[in-house]
Amino acid sequence: MVLELDRLRLRVDHRKGGGIVDAHWQRDGAWLPLIARAVHGEDPTVNQASFIMAPWCNRVRDAVFPWNGRRIALRPDPRDGTAMHGDVRRRAFEVLDRSPVSARLRFDSRSPSPNGVNFPWPFALETRFEIGEASITQEVTLTNAGEEPFPCGVGLHPYFPRRQGGEAAVARVIAPVGARYPTERCMPIGPARRDARCRWLCSPRRVPHHLFMDCYSGYQNVCVIEWARTRLTMTSSENHSHMVFFAPTNARGQPEPYFAVEPMTICADGFNMPARESGVTVLAPGASLKTWYRFEVEDR
Repeated sequence: MVLELDRLRLRVDHRKGGGIVDAHWQRDGAWLPLIARAVHGEDPTVNQASFIMAPWCNRVRDAVFPWNGRRIALRPDPRDGTAMHGDVRRRAFEVLDRSPVSARLRFDSRSPSPNGVNFPWPFALETRFEIGEASITQEVTLTNAGEEPFPCGVGLHPYFPRRQGGEAAVARVIAPVGARYPTERCMPIGPARRDARCRWLCSPRRVPHHLFMDCYSGYQNVCVIEWARTRLTMTSSENHSHMVFFAPTNARGQPEPYFAVEPMTICADGFNMPARESGVTVLAPGASLKTWYRFEVEDR
């Protein structure tokens, strides 16, 4: 579905995780990518520009974690043996309502699924999009639909173009954080500490050309991305205590044409971390975890 107002256009796919296919901003007759993987020849409906991570974020090591004296086993991703990016990103969502500038979608894990939901507790997830003349707001609500409490987290995984609209200049990014975890495959292996990479993210810097994949605590819930002609500010609700910054490279070591700044309420592998550090939310039956994200664009 397409939501469009004035100079802003957003495409959402309710059949695949309620994700953002892409978002563009019109300037001087051209549509400039704001949220996009920007890969030449790639079908954006296959690899979306932004998806919801729930009921956990990033990875769960070896796809297992302890909970109330039990060993919980999730279905591992064949690429690395972890449970990756939650369960909902490829699920079909029901369209509850929509208008030319808004849409509300819902997924219920109790609905029949051809390959089974990869989470042992029933849940429902609702997301709502609304665009303004120069803004996109997305709300995400995760609700415990079962009869016992469960651990969870919610996050967003948006991709941004490294370059925009044929411009040669690489995007500059600011995303203030408090501390960085030493990691293995982006999963923490020790306590977070403030270091040079944290300071690097606190002032305008060009997106690096080398592989950059780190998990941070103390995220300040704001990220500013500047291209030659536009500026995009992403803010998120205050319960996003963690963030992953991801600037990937290909098999030849060359930078991919996109990068990601991923706000998360829970740390990567949070289910296997001490509760005081992880940001894990324990949802009682019928309770909800509510989050929101806002993208605001302006000309430079």
